[in-house]
Amino acid sequence: MSEIAVESRGLGRKYGRTWVLRDLDFKLAAGKFHVLIGRNGSGKSTLLRLLAGMESPSAGESFVFGESVGASSGAFRKRTYWVSEDWAPAHDLGVGAFARSVGPAYPKWRGEDFFSWLETGRISERAKFNSLSRGQRMQVACGFALATHPRLLVLDEVSAVLDSRLRAYLMQKLEAEVDAGGTVVFATNIVSECEGVADSVIAIAEGKMWMQSEIELLHTQFSCFRAESGSSPIAESIAGALEVTPPGARQRVWIRKAEGGRREGEEPKIEEIFQYLTRVSSESGRGEP
Repeated sequence: MSEIAVESRGLGRKYGRTWVLRDLDFKLAAGKFHVLIGRNGSGKSTLLRLLAGMESPSAGESFVFGESVGASSGAFRKRTYWVSEDWAPAHDLGVGAFARSVGPAYPKWRGEDFFSWLETGRISERAKFNSLSRGQRMQVACGFALATHPRLLVLDEVSAVLDSRLRAYLMQKLEAEVDAGGTVVFATNIVSECEGVADSVIAIAEGKMWMQSEIELLHTQFSCFRAESGSSPIAESIAGALEVTPPGARQRVWIRKAEGGRREGEEPKIEEIFQYLTRVSSESGRGEP
């Protein structure tokens, strides 16, 4: 059996009387790239903060490599690194000075990797954080996280403010970390960037687990084809039809391969599958996909 990097048992979090997450039970294999999807407000960021030990749960418990996050030690925090859009060291601190003073606290720190990342991102090590744009600060955050080479890297929608060149470079580096045995949990709304990199997907809807699947299995479950008829009822009458988009003369009909008979159709891209799952999870809550 594969080693388990992350496990959640009945995990929940509420603010005041409002539950943001509730009854989450799942396991994530080590050495894999896991993508977390869900609409804004679904609870993705809260879940990642809980897994990284940045917040305490209101119910249940989570474990990282068998260690309870609630009872985590300093060693745990050096093996796990969390980055979100809120990542911001002291504003008057220089980027290079920060790395040299903080980086060596991490057992697998490689300063050369961090400074190489800065060079790729065209950021001077003398630059101070208060002089950097939002996108540049995120570049530094991602570069620093990668240079710590943690066992678990938790990233919360970090790529949205990066330009296309840096997003592609980040994906390459994350893939290399996974190939070296690291585990990545990556929340994103730009799902196309995960094509060919992600191993599994977790979908959250209304604070509850809606679906968990390996990416390869998703490709075997869904297919789609064009329906030339402009009549939505005709398209929806096809065996196994799940959704028809958009309405009009050239409709795209989603089907389950097992239910769609001989209509193999087109194999959708991972971005299309994620978009479909996000739509359906939002509409059906905890219903089965």
